[in-house]
Amino acid sequence: MQNDKKITKPAKQSNRQAATNPALTLALRNQKPKRKEKTRKRAKAQMRQQMALMPAYAHISECALAYASALLDPENTGEGACIPYGFPTPSMKQKVFTRGKFALGTTGQGFIRYTPNTTNDGTALFLTGATSVGTGSTALNAYTNITNVALTKLMFSTANVVTTNAVAARVVSGGIKIRYCGTESGRNGTMVGLEAPDHLSLGGVTPDQVATYMNSFVERPDPLGAFFTVLYSGPVKSTETEFVNNATPCGSPVVICIDGVAGDKYEYECYQHVEYCGQLVPGLSASHADPVQYSKILESVKQITQSQPLSDKNAPGGFKHWLTDAGTNVKNLLMDHGPDLLGMISNALLPGSGLITAPLTRALLGPKH
Repeated sequence: MQNDKKITKPAKQSNRQAATNPALTLALRNQKPKRKEKTRKRAKAQMRQQMALMPAYAHISECALAYASALLDPENTGEGACIPYGFPTPSMKQKVFTRGKFALGTTGQGFIRYTPNTTNDGTALFLTGATSVGTGSTALNAYTNITNVALTKLMFSTANVVTTNAVAARVVSGGIKIRYCGTESGRNGTMVGLEAPDHLSLGGVTPDQVATYMNSFVERPDPLGAFFTVLYSGPVKSTETEFVNNATPCGSPVVICIDGVAGDKYEYECYQHVEYCGQLVPGLSASHADPVQYSKILESVKQITQSQPLSDKNAPGGFKHWLTDAGTNVKNLLMDHGPDLLGMISNALLPGSGLITAPLTRALLGPKH
């Protein structure tokens, strides 16, 4: 005999319906969210673990970020860079540049030698001309008919910095770049760039000797007109980090020697960042002492200059290593500096360059980037 009765399961009672069942309501109220509590504890433990592993140098001061940018790209870094080392003395920050042309001498040899100078009337550049006489075995300071160029846009003179000691100064960054500007059919020769590793003056060195330095770099004039750049890579001794009454505290460490055809013309540009403090200095702004970041920045730079001078081509690779370390705390970097620094920092350190991480790019420019 077939049973026609249909047995149905009771519908599951919702929390709202449980209000009619006092016992069930009380049970639900006393139930502990065990899974959520475990997830929360696990997240806190992971955060503590990450913070323990986070490097002490994750925090970056404004001065350190600007300093890294100025060393990497003195041309495109805005005025305001300082050295994040020593006493955080308020200072006036100035950026200057000069440009012009020079020529190879009567033997086809020529050069541009850069002496970072903190005064507006002292020689910063030594240039050969078409009537200069010297060979590959002639010391650079023995060439004849040399043109001396000063960074005339600097605010203070030799009298202010050296004679009366009313102003103290230090060089933050700088560099020179050149390119051939003659006829295409006449493009020829080689260029040898060097920054002396000990920052001793290169005035007594010959062009042939410049090429023997392990960290010199040889290149031919670019067919597309790109510049050949050699940058000052930062201090190698303590006196170069201090405010001093010396117009040339870094010596004369940078040179580009050219071996080509007599009379060949080249154009040059020179950029430099300087800090001033003292009795006559107006417009002081805050500086920061950030020795940890300072050492990390120089560590990245000097790794490059072991084998070749710092330039616009190799500097981004070295600074990528620094930013990989320093960028472990991207939120701190953003919170400390924010969009206000975008107009000052070189594009090489900005989003799109590959040196700063995607989260920072989105934070600075919005979620669409």
